[in-house]
Amino acid sequence: MNIWTYVFISITMILFLQFAGFPTALGEIFDDLGLVFSEDGTGSKVTAFQFTTSTLRNFIFNTTTGLLATLIGGGIALGLFVTGRSDIAIFAGVASSVLIIFLPTMAFSLAYAIENNFSFWIIGILTMIFVPLSLGYIMAILKYIGTGS
Repeated sequence: MNIWTYVFISITMILFLQFAGFPTALGEIFDDLGLVFSEDGTGSKVTAFQFTTSTLRNFIFNTTTGLLATLIGGGIALGLFVTGRSDIAIFAGVASSVLIIFLPTMAFSLAYAIENNFSFWIIGILTMIFVPLSLGYIMAILKYIGTGS
């Protein structure tokens, strides 16, 4: 499969697990974005969206440093896209960062299932989904770096 297929599958799976009530590596990122989750017995649901008090908004809009860093980063990214084949490094970096978020989510979900005494077959199914997906994802990143496609 293509590297971007793995990226979208991983992001979708992470969001699904977050909304299902499993602990994920995106918990702090959701807090930074201002999403407030209320965990009840049936899973997690978004109860509030507090963007005006989120740390992301405060970083970007309330500080000159955040705005300046965003502008400089955007200029560097634009310059890298315009010249040569450096886009491989950027796209592989984005895909690798999603993988770095996906792997702890996999570990958190399996630990959550084990700690809460889920049935053995549920843990087996989670393992059969996560492990081949992670290995395929790693192989797709390596192929993308080697070939650029």
